[in-house]
Amino acid sequence: MNKGKFYGIIKEGKAVFDDRLIFDLFAKRLEGKRFELTLQKESEDGTDSQRGYWFACIVRAAVNEGDFKGWTADEIDGYLCKKFLTVDKGTPKERIRSRSAEAGFTKEDWSELIENGIKNVAEHGVTCLPQSKLQEKKR
Repeated sequence: MNKGKFYGIIKEGKAVFDDRLIFDLFAKRLEGKRFELTLQKESEDGTDSQRGYWFACIVRAAVNEGDFKGWTADEIDGYLCKKFLTVDKGTPKERIRSRSAEAGFTKEDWSELIENGIKNVAEHGVTCLPQSKLQEKKR
């Protein structure tokens, strides 16, 4: 137990932890030792609507249009993920970042991936209905 992630709020300039007991247990183990603390706004997991938009409106549209005709949905998804989620490009450690919440893929990451995906498939002759228009159609 060398590393912990703790959640809470800042109230009147002080940290109020959701689970103070667990925090105190971690702090006790570090008694007398130097530590590193990173404080940041809690990230939000990607939403079902983001994942749904990615697969239904970008990947599926690309299966039926433009330069991707004849590709499978998995091939298009893989191509786009390799293009936009590859980390450590050109090194032996090159890998494609996971889109799972457990791997730290956030709502903001999904938004960026969707934006890049729309632009890329558009360059290949694929038209995607913008998310804002999709929301209007649901109403």
